[in-house]
Formats: sequence, structure tokens, C-alpha cells
Amino acid sequence: WRCEETVRKAIGFYFKGRKDLKKVDREDVYCEIRLEIYKSIEKFGGRGSFDSFIWRISERVIKKYLKCVKEKQKVKLCRDMSEYNAREEREERIKEVMIGIALLPRIYGEVLLKYKEGYSLEDISHLTGCPLGTIRWRYVEGLRKLRKILKGE
Repeated sequence: WRCEETVRKAIGFYFKGRKDLKKVDREDVYCEIRLEIYKSIEKFGGRGSFDSFIWRISERVIKKYLKCVKEKQKVKLCRDMSEYNAREEREERIKEVMIGIALLPRIYGEVLLKYKEGYSLEDISHLTGCPLGTIRWRYVEGLRKLRKILKGE
């Protein structure tokens, strides 16, 4: 294929020093350029140099591809930042809840902490030796008091 060398030169020129782009990216771009040349060959009409025609098509496809890559990187960075912020907010909320539990009377805080650790109310009842109804009441009352603390009342 006569224009293959021009396409390879264009890809090499624009991809030079780009460590974020892999061999697969080069192959994708190469295929896109060949497709675009196939679609545009009728427009050539013999005016000017065929190599410059191929170079312009290659340049247009490569720039479009690099723009898409740049946009994907921006989106990934934004997603990473929002995940980081959400994680920080979650950790901050957990700290607030733990402080709130520490401020509760012991009978409520003990039940809430055990429940948070994954124990069922029945398990907590067996561990503490208190009736299940009492544990349920302490759990519900503890949550009510915790909500008040977290609201700042």
C-alpha cells in the first residue's frame, strides 16, 4: 500500500513521546485513518500531492483521536476526584457517628456499636444477658438519641 509509509510517519510524529498511548491505540488510529482514506479517496481528484492528501487525513484523524483521549483522561480525573471526595465525606460522617455514639449513655452505645460490628439484636441479647425486647428498645432509643446528637440538639 503506497500511502502506508506516510500514515506511519504521521502516527509516529503525533504519538512521539506519548507514554499514555499504547500499541493498541496506534493500531486503532491506523485503522481509522485507512477507513477515512477509503471514504475520502473520491475527493482527491488528482489535485496536489497524494502524500499531502494522506498526511492531512492522517493528521485530522490523529488529532481527533488525541482529543478524545484527553477528554477521557479529564473524565477519569474528575471521577477519581469525586470518588476521593465522597470517600472523605463518608469517613468524616463515620467519625461524627462514632463521636455521637461515644456521647450516648453506655447502655445505648454498647448496643449500637455491637450492631455496627455486625451482630444481630438476638446475638447482642445473648452476649449481654438482657432480654431481646430490652435490646430492641435500647437500639431504637439509642438511634433516636444519636440522631438528636448528630443534628446538634
